Amino acid sequence: MRYFAPWPAMRGIFRGGDLFDGGDREVLSGWSGTLGKLPVLGFQAAPGTDAAGSIYVVAVRLPGIAFPPLTFMESGLAGVDPAVPIDDLFDLHWSVTARSSRFAKDLVGTAMQEVLIDIQPDFSKIWLERDAILLGARGEVSATAVERYLHLLRRLVDTMPTRVLNAIRQTPAPGR
Repeated sequence: MRYFAPWPAMRGIFRGGDLFDGGDREVLSGWSGTLGKLPVLGFQAAPGTDAAGSIYVVAVRLPGIAFPPLTFMESGLAGVDPAVPIDDLFDLHWSVTARSSRFAKDLVGTAMQEVLIDIQPDFSKIWLERDAILLGARGEVSATAVERYLHLLRRLVDTMPTRVLNAIRQTPAPGR
């Protein structure tokens, strides 16, 4: 992993997962590296005016993919958007919100449900944005937790159906 001092560019790249609750948070520190040949990154954002405090974000990026917005959070936590029904048992544990219910249902297959179903989250949300799957945790986050979060995200990436990833893959602009 490479450490970066204050990393303000992250504020303009990622905007979901409560990052802008509390205003335009200052990014205090950030890092990037690789995990299983995929780029990973993390950063800590100050509380701003958010009473819930600072937020630590870790992400696994999938270059060439353009994810439609989708968010996972514990069931029972009030969200602005209505949840997409996935499976009766899964929906008892997790709430999935997405602009496209079809994308949510295609992405969150049995394998992904099995990864998430037994997790007792000590984080606030997992969300898809741009080319990344991100996880946000509130307050102080230990190095052990960061490693655990990255491996969870990597496991989720491994469960994503190839046909779904191919459908949202960005095609390069034609050359001259």
